[in-house]
Amino acid sequence: GENWINRAFVVNDWYISGYTPIVDVDNKRVGILYAGFLETPFRSDLWSAILALILLLLLLLALSMLLAFYSAKSIFSPLERISSVIGKIRGGEQARVGVVKSADEIAELSYEFDSLLDLLQQRNHEVESWASELESKVERRTNELTRKNDDLSTTIKMLSQTRRKLVVAEKLAALGELTAGVAHEINNPTAVI
Repeated sequence: GENWINRAFVVNDWYISGYTPIVDVDNKRVGILYAGFLETPFRSDLWSAILALILLLLLLLALSMLLAFYSAKSIFSPLERISSVIGKIRGGEQARVGVVKSADEIAELSYEFDSLLDLLQQRNHEVESWASELESKVERRTNELTRKNDDLSTTIKMLSQTRRKLVVAEKLAALGELTAGVAHEINNPTAVI
């Protein structure tokens, strides 16, 4: 007395079948209503749909791989350029990453990397100018010191000569005093005489 829907083997093939009871006005079963469809066309349509889905899945997978390849290339190409620039800078060359086609974080990273390299180059120029300025100051101070050493040497020589002259002058003064004392001693008795 219940509805039944399922597969059924009828005569010589499988069918998708449905059975439902037929009841009269007194609610007594008087018969059965059967509807069946051959399963083969549905099964071939099912396999066709599965095959189409598999082909569509393979096509989507191929497109996804192609898209992933180009996306990875757009990511790795700027990173390879950054790596190349790092190698050149280590070798002493001046290089920059330049403009990156994408407008993502990698492009921002390459722009910031170039800005950092520009700042580093500016700092290097400042350090070089400070070093040359320091060298010129050291050279100037060294020349000044050499000149003052020469002046000091000249002053020491003059001081030595002056000291020798003073010693001679003191000797002459002492000799003059001695002579004056002797003359005074001679003059006193002479004056009395």
